[in-house]
Amino acid sequence: VSVMIREFGSKTEVLEDVFLNERPEVSVVIKKIGGKKIIVMGDVKTPGVLKFTAPITIAEAISLAGDFTRYAVRNNVVVIRGDIRNKPEIIFADLIKLYKEGDLSQNIILQPQDIIFVPRTFVGNVSDFIYLIAPILDTVYRSQVIGTMT
Repeated sequence: VSVMIREFGSKTEVLEDVFLNERPEVSVVIKKIGGKKIIVMGDVKTPGVLKFTAPITIAEAISLAGDFTRYAVRNNVVVIRGDIRNKPEIIFADLIKLYKEGDLSQNIILQPQDIIFVPRTFVGNVSDFIYLIAPILDTVYRSQVIGTMT
């Protein structure tokens, strides 16, 4: 007896008087993987896509992304909601108020497809710039010192 299942989901059909051979084979083809996803970007330790099944808050998402980096702007975290090509909703969260003052209104409940962006402080940008340019400046400085010695 061969039985073909065309739809696998919320409908349940009871099949009676169906006898299977000793080793039945069943194949399920998944056409679409559902689920809820958000993207965490910017100054977090492990940016990327997070999948969730239960409601999730911005504080939980940042924690799952490894927490803030040293130079993260914690009082101006951005949530981008909706179609980014067609006037998305921009929401700002002050997580310093959440953590230090207990302001739960800052702990936004996220929706599927939300994008969280944690900006970087100016000091962090300067620090990176100095880190990148320091070897060049060191080489220039050494060549000038050597030039004045001769």
